[in-house]
Amino acid sequence: IQIEISSNKKINIISKDKKGDPSRFSMIISLTINILNKNNYEINKTKNFSKNFNYNNNSNKFSLKKYEKEIENTLINKIVEESIIYLSEL
Repeated sequence: IQIEISSNKKINIISKDKKGDPSRFSMIISLTINILNKNNYEINKTKNFSKNFNYNNNSNKFSLKKYEKEIENTLINKIVEESIIYLSEL
């Protein structure tokens, strides 16, 4: 078999304060696995994995970016664990 993997990260504003500045965000990490038939490269199976996390804005942008990186790593690790389990059961 041949496996195609694609991933995506998206940060959405889910609420704003009275001034219109973002106050809460949602980070969504998604992963799609396509299992292809090796002979003709047709997709036999597709599996999507997705995790999200909501968090508050921070006036210190350095701290916010550091926190977002921690969130991203945590979500990625969870998705990788799920995808390994899925692939091991094929």
